[in-house]
Amino acid sequence: MTVSPPHEVLSHYPALATIQGCRPVANAGFSGAAVWRVETLAGPLALRRWPDNGPPADRLRGLHALLHHLHNRGLTFVAVPLRNRTGSTITRHRNTWWQLEPWLPGVADFALNPSRLRLTAAMQALARWHNAARIFAPEPPAKSWFGGPECGPAPAIVERTARLRDMLLRIGQMTPPTHLPTGDWRDAFRRLLAGCHSRGPQLLPLLEPVRTTSVPLQICLRDVWLDHVLFTGDTVTGLIDPSASRCDSVATDLARLLGSLIGDDAPAWDLALAAYENERPLSAVERQLIPLLDKSGVVLSAWTWIERLSTSPTADLGSPRLLRRLRDMADRLEQSPKSLILPP
Repeated sequence: MTVSPPHEVLSHYPALATIQGCRPVANAGFSGAAVWRVETLAGPLALRRWPDNGPPADRLRGLHALLHHLHNRGLTFVAVPLRNRTGSTITRHRNTWWQLEPWLPGVADFALNPSRLRLTAAMQALARWHNAARIFAPEPPAKSWFGGPECGPAPAIVERTARLRDMLLRIGQMTPPTHLPTGDWRDAFRRLLAGCHSRGPQLLPLLEPVRTTSVPLQICLRDVWLDHVLFTGDTVTGLIDPSASRCDSVATDLARLLGSLIGDDAPAWDLALAAYENERPLSAVERQLIPLLDKSGVVLSAWTWIERLSTSPTADLGSPRLLRRLRDMADRLEQSPKSLILPP
């Protein structure tokens, strides 16, 4: 598909201040979306092109309504998409969906500058996001993603149980694909495969008993990790890329974010969960699910990349950033405690 030039999309926003420049953003993510930074006299903006197989229009509109709700509840660290000349927050241009939103300040640099203050700030921001999202009332077209019962089995647990079963059936057939470059890439692939072989069998018996356990459900980010938390100093000034948001257990977000921020540092986990609970207390069952979701998330993220690298010869194999991410996954699979003991 030929990508239309960003300036053609920007013409759908006649209220924009004078545009001074527009440049693509490297490393915008692994989802297939593309992002440009647009410089204007009123400040920088982010122009996002959704992939061709991205979310349907009703889901995008519902997501944007959620972001508007969060901002109205005082969450200045979320970006609310701007409206185009027709009043919509999504723009259809050459058969592709686009959106334009403020460029949030800050840098996703926790890994380079970790601290107790920053960890506490991240947890408080996430808790505030959850508290505000809990009372969002979606319009009917978006209810299938952002509505549902207040309690029930956690979708993340249900989905991961099914994926682990499938993984354990297929993993014995996996070998490094012939198109994978030799050296570092094959080494990372083999380490991920060995980690999935080792961890998968011990996780499935732990997931099965809680697959039907009823837990509080609400809108969650579902893909919040260290690259999505922007800091200015010790303050969180951005929680970005909410595209995976839908109803689930908050334990899913806590496991995803803490696993990426602090790995298996048990004292840091205690500090982080205490900071979160200062804003939003956790139930006993939510606490029980967090370590299980963390460990299963690492295994299934590794499996996702094993599948992607095995089936797609063009899976970003020239990206040093992706290679680092694969190595980080392999490190966690190898360094985490061999036995997974859940709290009572």
